[in-house]
Amino acid sequence: MAVGHISFTSSNQGRERIRVLLSHLEQGLDSLDEEIGTMSQMIDGDGTQDSHYTYMTTHYGFGSNEVAHAAFNELSAIKGKVLVDTSVTNVHAALIQAFNKFR
Repeated sequence: MAVGHISFTSSNQGRERIRVLLSHLEQGLDSLDEEIGTMSQMIDGDGTQDSHYTYMTTHYGFGSNEVAHAAFNELSAIKGKVLVDTSVTNVHAALIQAFNKFR
């Protein structure tokens, strides 16, 4: 891209919506990365069994260790799609799937 900085009129409402949108996106990506890091510390074992997710189940109020395990895997999959600099596929579908699973 030839343009290094995109400037706006500071009082423009459209500019403010774009600024807020990008700010929310940035905060969401940062929060996803931080939360996965926190959740990773709650796994008691190698994370391959539902019984390794007891603390996470309690901390987040998941209904069972199986649900906690599934939630961690879902969020980890999203992180693997959106917080990498490599080419990935089905990003939109993965996001929609996660949004629907956590509703």
